[in-house]
Amino acid sequence: MDINEKKALIKINSAYILKTDWIINLLNSFKPEQILEMSPEDISFEGSISLEKAKKFKEIISRLDPDKELLKAEKSDIRIICYGEDGYPADFKNLQEPPIAFYIKGSFNDKLSLSVVGTRRPTEYGKKMAIDICSKIARGGINIVSGLARGIDTLAHKTAIKYGGFTYAITGSGLDNVYPPENKKLFEDIAENGALISEYPFGTNPLPYNFPRRNRLISALSWGTFVVEGDYNSGAIITAKYAI
Repeated sequence: MDINEKKALIKINSAYILKTDWIINLLNSFKPEQILEMSPEDISFEGSISLEKAKKFKEIISRLDPDKELLKAEKSDIRIICYGEDGYPADFKNLQEPPIAFYIKGSFNDKLSLSVVGTRRPTEYGKKMAIDICSKIARGGINIVSGLARGIDTLAHKTAIKYGGFTYAITGSGLDNVYPPENKKLFEDIAENGALISEYPFGTNPLPYNFPRRNRLISALSWGTFVVEGDYNSGAIITAKYAI
């Protein structure tokens, strides 16, 4: 992939809030650079979306400077991997809404992965179960995938590292915005013992919309999903539904 195509995809990715299925359809017919040059009317017609949505797309992508994103990524030891680029996981590509680009600090390995997710306010029983499950998974040489949130997610990552495992954290904010802030040390530990992954550009705040959306990536990287306590409408259950 040449650098101009990569920059165009990084720019297009900033419109993640408008979903990506229609963008993938456009990419099947047009180069990323061509999409950037299209008028809202052409995007509306070719993407089969409303003119209002096409105008919003153009407005959003105009805000992001891909050169600044790439420079910040290089300074932060973060890679930006784009749709169709070498290193883009097949598990992401097979999604109905694959990320146009994602940011990664750390590395993938080729081992089996399981996701462990759950409530931010676990009971003592839930904490015990999370530690028990994750210690066995990690000692078995299986990666643990979770979302870096408070509660079960944090326990899953910490237990994976404690028992010599490899763990992926899919975040609900840009990788320059650690959330929750008390997980700063854990963030750095995960980078050394797995990877931190986000489809959100630098500067993205941990908005409520971002967390349910990132759950599809947790599920995509996982062979199976363990839910350790969670309300029926919780993010953990959303992740489990993606896994079905």
